[in-house]
Amino acid sequence: MPAIVYTKIDPAGCNIAEHLRSLYGFKPSGDPGGKFPFWRDEKGVLLVEIDTPTITSDYVDSLLKTDLIVFASMHKSESGKPTLTAHPCGNWNDKAEFGGKPRTLAPTSALALKAAMQSLAASQLPGFEAVLECTHHGPLLKTPFIFVEIGSTEKEWGIAEAGEVVAKACYAACTAGLPPQKIVVGIGGIHYPHEITKEILRRNVAVGHVVPKYAMAWLDEGMMGQMVEKSGGTVGLALIDWKSLKKEEREKALALLKIFNIPYEKV
Repeated sequence: MPAIVYTKIDPAGCNIAEHLRSLYGFKPSGDPGGKFPFWRDEKGVLLVEIDTPTITSDYVDSLLKTDLIVFASMHKSESGKPTLTAHPCGNWNDKAEFGGKPRTLAPTSALALKAAMQSLAASQLPGFEAVLECTHHGPLLKTPFIFVEIGSTEKEWGIAEAGEVVAKACYAACTAGLPPQKIVVGIGGIHYPHEITKEILRRNVAVGHVVPKYAMAWLDEGMMGQMVEKSGGTVGLALIDWKSLKKEEREKALALLKIFNIPYEKV
């Protein structure tokens, strides 16, 4: 069964975990590795508390035997705008400043991302924007995983209503049954790819990895191959935020998609 993981050093994660326990009846269920407490609900979903930053928790694979991990986390941004978000993980460039490994994407689940984003958007929490984020930061695991987050400052991390909304989104990512979805990858847009977010919320497509405009310089055949391989299913389409890209960036994207025989749509 899926597992939801949070760290006790993250106030947003603790907020979300508190609501998970109260909403879904998680009960103490032992300790998977002699160090980390965990809880289980009636469906078998796990809730696990770690004591290190989530973005560097590459060891989580060794604690759990599961096919999906959902990290309940804080989100930070320079703008400080109140945000509810979900995203896949990985690094596009040759640095790994925030966990993971250079030029390496982590396996994700497009379906879990879709379920989480639907839940966040449906909440219509006053004062918050629900939006997907592009692929960024660590950890690097073998198990498919996503992050679901409260942003973007300490003020928002402790808001009870935000904790409840994100708890429901984490649980939806673990348990929601979706109608058949076309698995897609996203290309272009800013860190918050608004146009791609709109597409996944209005139609039966589920996006895995998303490369933003600012990372297009590092997109090559190898990185495109990782997007296709690690998005959580057979990728049948690319959504391109056409207006956000320069001519040469569009041409690069189309050439790479041709290599992998993936059609595209402009959004």
